[in-house]
Amino acid sequence: MHLLIATGEPICRCRSWTHAIDKEIPVAKRRKTDAAKRSKEKKREKRDPGFQAKAGKKTLRSYEVGAMPIINHIIRRMRLPDILKEFLPDDPRSGLPAYRTVLVLVRNLLIAREPIYGLGQWAARFAPDLLDLIAT
Repeated sequence: MHLLIATGEPICRCRSWTHAIDKEIPVAKRRKTDAAKRSKEKKREKRDPGFQAKAGKKTLRSYEVGAMPIINHIIRRMRLPDILKEFLPDDPRSGLPAYRTVLVLVRNLLIAREPIYGLGQWAARFAPDLLDLIAT
């Protein structure tokens, strides 16, 4: 598919054309997607936090701790959760309050600086109570 332009206006304002322009410009074709293919996309599997080791009938789950207790202590001393809770709106549709989400992002920046798309995997290494992700 091509778009035909025939006007007395310049295509580009950086040039001083004033005469009629007849030029074909290719228009990007829209890729057709199969709706059935999109509906069969692989859904994310829910992962349990921490690392799991099995030996026979016994299972051991371990979590990373790192500097998280120190960071949590500093965040509590600054009263950052109270300040964020006061000024960030609460959305009943959200599974996690906005202030807790911001606190997880702050912890990530201070400890690991993971990109946002890797935040779930990063948080899964820690115990949920270290990131204040347990239900209250």
